[in-house]
Amino acid sequence: MTRVPFPKPLRVELLPNGSTPRRVFRLLAIFAYVRTNGERIYTPIDCEVDGASIPWFWWRLIGPPWGVYAEASVIHDHLWMDARKWAQDAREKALGNWQGVARNKYEHANRVFDEALRDCGVTNWRRVLMVWCVRRWARQELRRLVRGEVIR
Repeated sequence: MTRVPFPKPLRVELLPNGSTPRRVFRLLAIFAYVRTNGERIYTPIDCEVDGASIPWFWWRLIGPPWGVYAEASVIHDHLWMDARKWAQDAREKALGNWQGVARNKYEHANRVFDEALRDCGVTNWRRVLMVWCVRRWARQELRRLVRGEVIR
């Protein structure tokens, strides 16, 4: 049986710009991704995502936030938000080794992003650059969490 990585189309609506200059979208339907290992990842209805958080001055090189990689960015945003929430909760509860587990959760999100970018047909050089950027950002975010900052 042939694997269909994104069984249903991505359905989103643009939210009005509130306190953020970024364009934020809300999912109108559950969005699923089926990995090559068979794992299914579901992004829930009403989940808010901003697409690939690419600074405007890189758009000519990589593309805008909603390019051919939109599906991959939605899955990554969802996994990333879960990792961030888990890390902040674990830090507050002073769970042992929360930093190591949080690092693994971020890295899982980044591995899934890499795989989903391939499934979206993103060129190799663009995929490598995008994954490098999210890995670098994950390291910065973890350092901020260790310092006790609240990240939204």
